[in-house]
Amino acid sequence: QTRRMALQPPACLASQKATHKHLTEVYDRIETAASNKLWHQATLGMEELVKDPVFQTAGNTDLLVLYREFVADQPSSSAWTGYASKMNAVKHASLVIVVSKQNGDTPEGIDAAIKFLEEVGEKLKTDKEATLLIRMEIARRTLQKGKVDEAKAQVEECESILSDFSDLAPSVNSAF
Repeated sequence: QTRRMALQPPACLASQKATHKHLTEVYDRIETAASNKLWHQATLGMEELVKDPVFQTAGNTDLLVLYREFVADQPSSSAWTGYASKMNAVKHASLVIVVSKQNGDTPEGIDAAIKFLEEVGEKLKTDKEATLLIRMEIARRTLQKGKVDEAKAQVEECESILSDFSDLAPSVNSAF
């Protein structure tokens, strides 16, 4: 009988679990699921985790760290390879949008969020719904910078992509 080799998640999980003791159970579920390559369950845990108000505190960048070190795909030679490419694309896009908000609302933070969204968006470009979600968030962030014409052009571009769809996931429709 062959036993699956469990993966060793990065240290950021343990350190964040120690910092956010009220979320220990959620971190444990995520770690167990991911270590056993149960990507859907790990994603569900991440979706639950990001909703906690502690992550909306100004200056908190724990979700950005967790995404970069735990969720994002890493080189295959790493002890932990991440699982972003194994996630449902729309769920991935939704998660990245929440995570990007930890960059803040300063001009630098908005630029960092847009750059982060563009990087992940490039990896999700084969999925139109995920691409729309990310592009709409980029348009929202562009508008935050006061670039109305640029944001309008981005929304119009999304509108033209949207017209090709007959059936959209509710999260994509609501973003528009």
